[in-house]
Amino acid sequence: MWDDLILGGGIAGLVLAFRRRMAGHRVLVLEGSDRVGGLVKTRRTDGLLFEQGPQTFQVTPELCRLVGELGLANEVVAPEATAARRLILTSQGLVALPHDLPGALRSPLFRRRDLARLLLEPVRPRVQMPASVHDFVAHRLGPNIADPLIDAFVAGVFGGDPKALDVASAFPDWVAWEQARGSMIRGAREALPKRRAALPAWAPRTMFSLRGGAQSLVDRLEAVLGDDALVDQPVVGLTRVGEHWKATTPEAEFEGRRVWVCLPPVAAGRLLPELAPSLQLPRAPIAAITLVYPAENVPPVHGFGWLAPSSVRRDVLGCLWVSSAFPGHAPGHAMFRVMMGGARAPEMLEWDDSALVAHARAVLADVQQVHATPSHVDIATYPVGIPQYPVGWQHTLMRLQSAHPGLQFMGWSTTGIGLSHIARAAEAAR
Repeated sequence: MWDDLILGGGIAGLVLAFRRRMAGHRVLVLEGSDRVGGLVKTRRTDGLLFEQGPQTFQVTPELCRLVGELGLANEVVAPEATAARRLILTSQGLVALPHDLPGALRSPLFRRRDLARLLLEPVRPRVQMPASVHDFVAHRLGPNIADPLIDAFVAGVFGGDPKALDVASAFPDWVAWEQARGSMIRGAREALPKRRAALPAWAPRTMFSLRGGAQSLVDRLEAVLGDDALVDQPVVGLTRVGEHWKATTPEAEFEGRRVWVCLPPVAAGRLLPELAPSLQLPRAPIAAITLVYPAENVPPVHGFGWLAPSSVRRDVLGCLWVSSAFPGHAPGHAMFRVMMGGARAPEMLEWDDSALVAHARAVLADVQQVHATPSHVDIATYPVGIPQYPVGWQHTLMRLQSAHPGLQFMGWSTTGIGLSHIARAAEAAR
């Protein structure tokens, strides 16, 4: 009898298993494919590092604790200082986001009255929940900020539509700050210094990568868990047996006091057909095309990259300037990761590889005047896509879990995308 059966050996399942075992529980991870780690994969070729999944990690105390406890602190790579520069694509070209009020006053992205509206945020009434990301930000900061900037930001993080995305699920900190202090800005000003004070001395301020790529984290978790993480064990049945749960694979049966479902909603719905209708989330399919050039063949760039509001271009979500932020990923080269598809253009995932690469090159030529032929190309497509939490999704999850004692959900579809959300949820798991 196991204390915890964890269905799914993606990054969420691995982090959860590590945390539960550290808390003294007997855990078993059952993964249906031939490898653990899910979407987190790294490929190296000719001295270049290509991330197949997440490119960077957001710095949080929970994630830094995880990295430190796994012995990976020395592998952490901070971004270049210029990575703080982020841009938005406008009809006139790329425009840098300002970092302060004087910069905002000079920026073509904002009108004076929009900034005046922004200053009133601390006295605005709280948003009535549940709410979409767009409605939340429009109420707090004003629609002229929500429409272009939040549209681009949500496209870059979720590939989705802020008008259809549940803010409490997608950006729980925003809601927590507003609920606690009556103001998102006031709450952030109080919370962020405390969060930074809780970081170890080695932690960068905002984001980081790993010297060996994100795969380093998967490899370390797999090594630590050892035989407690099984591959080629697809769960085909899940039943309640008294106060316990039984998971059935083609080869064996496993019983546990608690079950943690770290599977995509479709797979979870097959195991729990009575919950399937509630678990069917919309998805935003993504294509990430990484193009690499000898540095001397392209115009130089300095920053993290740019995002595209849907009002400007619907055929691209944005572009990460990987080599500008992390030169060690592509020494002597310029590496650009062009993101396409998403909720705004899901049909692009039906294109073949050559069409995707051709379009990515056309985007770079148009936006960045990159006309050279790439020396290396990497194509990563995610037809299943990023989960799009419908408004009220948190209430749905609470109802499902309260109706099924001993059954918990964890992962991108439930506890937020990004390793920082997963690390926080795994620490809080009870």
